[in-house]
Amino acid sequence: MESVASYYTYWAVYMAAALIGYWCWGRMAFWVAERGVVYHLYSAVGAVLIFTPLPVTGQEQTLAPGFVAIAFTFISEGLSGVYEFAVWYLASTVLAGIALIVGLILIKPEAKAKASVVKREQPSSVPDNPFR
Repeated sequence: MESVASYYTYWAVYMAAALIGYWCWGRMAFWVAERGVVYHLYSAVGAVLIFTPLPVTGQEQTLAPGFVAIAFTFISEGLSGVYEFAVWYLASTVLAGIALIVGLILIKPEAKAKASVVKREQPSSVPDNPFR
């Protein structure tokens, strides 16, 4: 039972660190003027890179952050060892793509509703008002 408690503790620490990393990834998008499709694609790539857990080579029951597992596998086994992680990243990319499409579809009607609100035009000059 002690190992289960430490397992969940490690995953809680990993998720907290990943959320901080994802926040930092979003802060790196300071160059994006408008939060459109490009920004959301950038965020999806960041989420896939940061949140995808991969099995550690030689210990299939142990998971590690994907970018760390790939780095160490690349150092120890070269490019041939990295190919086994393609399925994991492909699955994460598909899930991120589905979430991105659903999010853009759900966000689009709100943006259209806000844009379709007709503003009342104010007259260029108001009688008895010296400031207009």
